[in-house]
Amino acid sequence: RKPTVVNNVETVACVRHIMERGAEWFRSIGVPPDPNDPRDPGSFGPKLFCVSGHVNRPGCFEAPLGIPCRQLIEEYARGVRLGRQVKAVVPGGLSTGVLSADELDTPMDFSGPIKAGCLGLGTGGVIVMDETYPMIDFLHNSCRFFAHESCGQCTPCREGTAWALRIVERIKAGRGRLVDLDLLLEIADNIGIIPGTTICGLADGAAWPIKTAIRKFRGELEDYIKHTNPHGWSATAPILDLAHETNGSRSETTSVGIK
Repeated sequence: RKPTVVNNVETVACVRHIMERGAEWFRSIGVPPDPNDPRDPGSFGPKLFCVSGHVNRPGCFEAPLGIPCRQLIEEYARGVRLGRQVKAVVPGGLSTGVLSADELDTPMDFSGPIKAGCLGLGTGGVIVMDETYPMIDFLHNSCRFFAHESCGQCTPCREGTAWALRIVERIKAGRGRLVDLDLLLEIADNIGIIPGTTICGLADGAAWPIKTAIRKFRGELEDYIKHTNPHGWSATAPILDLAHETNGSRSETTSVGIK
């Protein structure tokens, strides 16, 4: 019956400074509430951003909440390695999805990434991908991770993450179809707490990398499918899973694409 407070180290580290300098000092750092959004409490104080990926100086940097993603990359991480351009950025951990190069001016606060179509700021774990990085690899890595992490209790998460991985593996094997991107979106749009189909938020985290990668980089993914499957990319009929193909003979038990 007693209230419970869970504080992480980053939160506790701010307490001393707030006690010494006052709440107004703390509120002077960051972003005030949006007057047009009564649900926005603002994003106050500093934030630890862990920047990794294709940057010249990866590391953990303290910066005010609301700093533009572009500034975080260019000034703190000293830009993209080898003078290349940014293709995509994970703003706060894999589960938050991706920002495109056109969204680099997104403020890194509690509402900025959401307005850009991401799940949120998350942990502030920023991952930068340069112009040479294939988004199909991003999809594969994220689907593989969340399929492994799913505990299997909720059917939409257990089956959704597993089938998303199988579809992406088939695309990478050169047997992808354009309709597969729509199937992946159908999975991602229907798993998680937000659509109300799972108990915990892992499925939401699994969904956002899929949704943002496909909706923001669909052209690249379609080109990949057409290039790697020039004779079958336009097919729409159900297709067998790779796991059910053995030495050229195909099992008739499992197919992907039946809605």
